[in-house]
Amino acid sequence: MHHIHVGHRSVFYREQGEGPPVVLLHGFLCDSRAWEPQLRDLSDRYEVVAWDAAGAGASDDPLETFTITDWAEDLARLLDALTLEEAHIVGLSWGGLVAQAFVGRYPSRVRSLVLSDTYAGWKGSLPADAVEKRLARCLAESELAPAELVERWVPMEFFTEDVSDEVTSTMADIVSGFHPLGFRL
Repeated sequence: MHHIHVGHRSVFYREQGEGPPVVLLHGFLCDSRAWEPQLRDLSDRYEVVAWDAAGAGASDDPLETFTITDWAEDLARLLDALTLEEAHIVGLSWGGLVAQAFVGRYPSRVRSLVLSDTYAGWKGSLPADAVEKRLARCLAESELAPAELVERWVPMEFFTEDVSDEVTSTMADIVSGFHPLGFRL
């Protein structure tokens, strides 16, 4: 578990194992802790890096006018600092947006790309009124107290089937650490 400066902020990341690098990008309301099983299970064959994007977990909040492209630039700076010329990139949900922006800007740095439960962005893929409703919901719910945010998002938004109490508890802990200012869309 490490902190590194990228631009004007500190970014936290976890790194484990040796071999070809795999970079794991977490989803909305989450941080690198969501990837702990993958860090453990992949590290016997890969160098696995999972970050807390700016505004998540133990990383600093981003500037007020931060965009997906800015998070992609932070990812490039993190890879530079770790001297990783290229990596397998895995983006989950919101992390998939960052992964798409990264591969668009730095295609030669991506050995492979895995996009899971993601999309290309609300604008252009949904009607304008649906985009506004989703954005308004996210902004309103980002102001909730941590316990209420957890109650609304875990397990309804994260799981489609019954899951163990341990998994639900872990996700509740991760979501309760969400930075409301960190994810202005």
